[in-house]
Amino acid sequence: MRFAIAAVTVLLSAPAIAGPPLWQNVSAGMSVDVLRSLYPPVKGKVHHKGDRTIIEDVQQIARCHPKVIVYHPGGIVSKVEIHSQMRGFPKETCGDAAATALIGKYGTPTATDEARTPNLLVPQRDTFQTWIKDGVSIEFNRYNPETDDDWTIVYAPVKNIGL
Repeated sequence: MRFAIAAVTVLLSAPAIAGPPLWQNVSAGMSVDVLRSLYPPVKGKVHHKGDRTIIEDVQQIARCHPKVIVYHPGGIVSKVEIHSQMRGFPKETCGDAAATALIGKYGTPTATDEARTPNLLVPQRDTFQTWIKDGVSIEFNRYNPETDDDWTIVYAPVKNIGL
């Protein structure tokens, strides 16, 4: 009887806790303990901090290896961010490859916005694209592709705003 109660408790509680998949095998609402079991600490690769876990060298976009940060304030995964890293010479961050991969995977963005910032030498152009897929908001924020080409991808559950 105890086994049956335990099995029903596990079956009923697991789906209620887990949210939508955000990145690879990381889901919104996942406990930090489960995250740490999936990504144990590895020197130079996986770093567990108080409210976040930093994962390096696990995802390759073109020739680049962006850094993945899993945020888990209060011990529960809330979002995943992928950050470009400038490496090598010439400096390469693979912003074009990241943009192409996102469009290939998710299709046309739900929303796109561009901002231009005047600069004396080179005007800065920033692009912000958003997709909403399967309860997840995917934001691609790209800053100044003409010079720095710094970019971030943010995966977060869509918030219910009551509309």
